Amino acid sequence: MELRVLRYFLAVAQEENITKAAALLHVTQPTLSRHIRAFRSLHPKVQFRIYSANADDIKERMEKGLLDMGLLTEPVDIGRYAFLRLPQKDRWGVLVPKDSALAEKETVTSQDLLGVPLLLSGREQVRGELANWFGEDYGRIEVAATFNLILNAANMVKNGVGAALCFYLENISDALKFVPLSPKLETGTVLAWKKDKPLSPAAGQFHQHIKNAD
Repeated sequence: MELRVLRYFLAVAQEENITKAAALLHVTQPTLSRHIRAFRSLHPKVQFRIYSANADDIKERMEKGLLDMGLLTEPVDIGRYAFLRLPQKDRWGVLVPKDSALAEKETVTSQDLLGVPLLLSGREQVRGELANWFGEDYGRIEVAATFNLILNAANMVKNGVGAALCFYLENISDALKFVPLSPKLETGTVLAWKKDKPLSPAAGQFHQHIKNAD
């Protein structure tokens, strides 16, 4: 079967770097690298096109036929899509400067975050999940800014804007520390594609490759 260029969305970093890609995908770098390396060893003519955006932008591009597949972080409305839920779960926490008082804690509670300028995801569904976690304290938090890419939020944290609520990110910055939330808050990831649009041969084979992965 002739393989075409794989127009596959991975929601990766702007730098198009595999380590940064893994950080934004919330998948460990060896796992992501292994999937791409094992697939390309079988199909060396396949090329991965890198694109980064939030889930809403990705769904819009899939609707327009610009992307074959999207790796979407839950919570996300996927009623219009076929999807494969990935086994990895991502833990939420707060990204803070290493010299901050919060960095000295093993976990942080909603009470710990009151009075702290916070950076939140710009996605309404994600903020809804955070509101559930905060409970009654949600109405008392101080939101300094919203973001769509965590690298932008990390830069704001380094420059003293506030603390970012996000997933665990490995090696994003030596100047920052990730502190998990307590009680634990986790979320999943889905690989989605349009129900009414057949996958290209390459995309279909990559989907099967991920589905069969350990």
